[in-house]
Amino acid sequence: MRLLRNIVLLIGLSAVLPVQSAPVSARAFEPDELGAILKPVDEAIARSETYLDVRRKRIAVLKDRLASEPVNAECYAICRSLAEEYEPYVNDSSILYLEEALTYVGKCRDEGSWSDAKARDEESICRSTIATRCAATGIYEGAQFFLDPNAEAPKDPTALVAYYNAWFTYYYEVGNSCYIADVRKVAHEKAGEYGRLLMDVIPHDDPNYFMYRERERLQAGDFDASMKINDEWLKHCSKGGRDYAMATFFRYLEFKQRNDTVNMLRWLCDAAQTDIRNGVADQGAMWELANLMMGMNQIGRSYYYIDYTTQCARTFSSRMRFTQISPLLSDIARNYRQDNQKHLDRSYLMLGIISFLALMLIISLFYVIRQRNKVTRLSAELSLSNAKLVESNQELGVFNTRLESLNSQLLQLNQRLKENNRNKEIHIGRFAVLCSNYIDKMDQSRLKIRKLLMSKNEQAILDMANRETWKNQEISELYRNFDESFLQLFPTFVEEFNGLLREDARIVTEGPMQLTPTLRIYAMIRLGIEESGRIATFLHYSQSTVYNYRSRIKDQALGDREQFEDQVKHLCS
Repeated sequence: MRLLRNIVLLIGLSAVLPVQSAPVSARAFEPDELGAILKPVDEAIARSETYLDVRRKRIAVLKDRLASEPVNAECYAICRSLAEEYEPYVNDSSILYLEEALTYVGKCRDEGSWSDAKARDEESICRSTIATRCAATGIYEGAQFFLDPNAEAPKDPTALVAYYNAWFTYYYEVGNSCYIADVRKVAHEKAGEYGRLLMDVIPHDDPNYFMYRERERLQAGDFDASMKINDEWLKHCSKGGRDYAMATFFRYLEFKQRNDTVNMLRWLCDAAQTDIRNGVADQGAMWELANLMMGMNQIGRSYYYIDYTTQCARTFSSRMRFTQISPLLSDIARNYRQDNQKHLDRSYLMLGIISFLALMLIISLFYVIRQRNKVTRLSAELSLSNAKLVESNQELGVFNTRLESLNSQLLQLNQRLKENNRNKEIHIGRFAVLCSNYIDKMDQSRLKIRKLLMSKNEQAILDMANRETWKNQEISELYRNFDESFLQLFPTFVEEFNGLLREDARIVTEGPMQLTPTLRIYAMIRLGIEESGRIATFLHYSQSTVYNYRSRIKDQALGDREQFEDQVKHLCS
């Protein structure tokens, strides 16, 4: 009976799944709330191979028993068990072992260990089960091969349930998949007839009975009655089992009819993670979850879930599941192309902004050079005037001496001004080159994205969008340029900063032109940027990280911690 229950569960799942879900408003969820609901599903997917290994080990044990078992009746039972283990995992293998079980039915009849009646009943069960699995997975020609329309219904209750179930499944799936109205009508009428015959022979406490009744009420629009049936069904299920996965999936359908977004997502996640933990490869609930994420505009999650579902569908080998998945994959690809176009438009905007900033830097550079030339010319003229004044005013020795002293100081100031101007030129040139490099990198990214879009390589674009190596390299380059520029302007900053700290708390840098995160934060303060938010934005730290660095270093100051940062502002004066 367990085998038949699993068969009907698979039929029910394929029968109730819609082709595509309507869009669902994501406003019902906060990001943290949505992540908390989906976390168990993500964790189950991460461990899916572990759950599948449990099933594979059970299959390996059964195969070893089959290879060493000499008794035909026992071999038949093992083949049935293998077919049941493969039923939610690999459909083709399940059918293969059912066909092998058929061969043992003949052997048991021939050797006399089974009566003709027993052999007929077991053969009927195997043929009906194969037909059911073929029909449920879209192999209608296979179902027709194993179903005999002229055969008499078996007398054995178990065989009779399998027989009615096979015909019901065949007509139900043909009616759902055929586009010819007359064929659909006849098929659904036949499915209704066999469904009623099936419900007459299934015990009323069987999970299949609850599923059929609830699906019937759902299709009739009697949602109050269908919810009561689901309540009763859940009382008969063991949490974590396959029956429980199907009951929770129907619970999702109940809340979907009521547009209860929160509850429908919670129950659907419960069904999906239960299937994964049971090592199920026929992931109907996961496909529906991917569809739901697409309706909520969660494109990344939808792609992640449909990618997992596609891998499972390849393992299970069901043409019907691929038919359901294909439209959603097309929607995901279209949305990715739209998102990529938006990113490309933003890239063009950023390229324009950077180009404008680069132009402003070039203008500033020309202005500084012009000012430097003007200062140099004035200094030369002043030196010439001083020389003439010394020659013509020998009698004013005392005043001349004082004037020479002033000239010497002025020359020192001019020299310092030249050095400052040279430093400014170096730093402006450095950041002009840096901006030019950013423009080149942005243009390379633009060309690469354009090339990938022309080749419709969505996966490569996604990989490129998810890659963070470039960002980390650029941040490292920013830190290096900042450190070198700052230490060239304030070469004694590290030494003077350590002078404000206790001896055991003094900071040692890794290189002569390199700052530590702590020194980098206080370098920003020395430059007049005191707000933690602005420091965190420029250095790509979090505000809490900046705050913790500032608090910890003030606790290690020699003097008053409240005056520490004011002292830092006057270093290298």
